[in-house]
Amino acid sequence: SKKKAMQADVYTRVLKGPSAHKWMSESKGLHKEMIEETIEKIRGGLEKVGIEHGHLHENNFVLVFDQDPEGNPDINKPPHVYAIDFDQAESSPPLNQ
Repeated sequence: SKKKAMQADVYTRVLKGPSAHKWMSESKGLHKEMIEETIEKIRGGLEKVGIEHGHLHENNFVLVFDQDPEGNPDINKPPHVYAIDFDQAESSPPLNQ
């Protein structure tokens, strides 16, 4: 609603995967460009909807890889990138209002 404050239900789950920081420092650049682009899209999306994370650094982005038939991470495919740790997050009206 544009007229009054809103509340949102928040759901959590455990993500199994390395942080973007750990991956970038140990993977020799595998999927680096895609991960960096996705991180910037997430940052921009949060800003657009008026969410200030509070401490959004590379350790607060987790990479989740698809699994191969044996259940192992398939690092040949680019990972899904998620922002985590929203305990300090605050929201305000979106920038385009």
